[in-house]
Amino acid sequence: MAVVAGTLAYALLGLACLATGVKTRRGTGEYAITRKVKVSYEELPPRERVRTSNALLALGAALLVCATYSLVPDPVIAVFFLTAVTLFAVYAVVQRDLRRAAQDIARTRAD
Repeated sequence: MAVVAGTLAYALLGLACLATGVKTRRGTGEYAITRKVKVSYEELPPRERVRTSNALLALGAALLVCATYSLVPDPVIAVFFLTAVTLFAVYAVVQRDLRRAAQDIARTRAD
């Protein structure tokens, strides 16, 4: 039962990353800097949006691969899991740049 729950968790997280990546790339929705301060994805620099979207899409794909192979207990899953962890670290770095760009836009609005 725990294996099925873990597989489902990987799959749902992977799908959420893919959906958010597509949403970021299209520029729909708002990026929340704080609860009150939000910036439209359309206002963010395209370069930062695309980089964040690529990182999310890669992470989502890696998590879906982890979900597929987690049903089979094998050392191969460790490779996919470490790949997903590495892609998460890349996403965290790219997300920091997106946040910095959003904060610059918010400061410009406030002035």
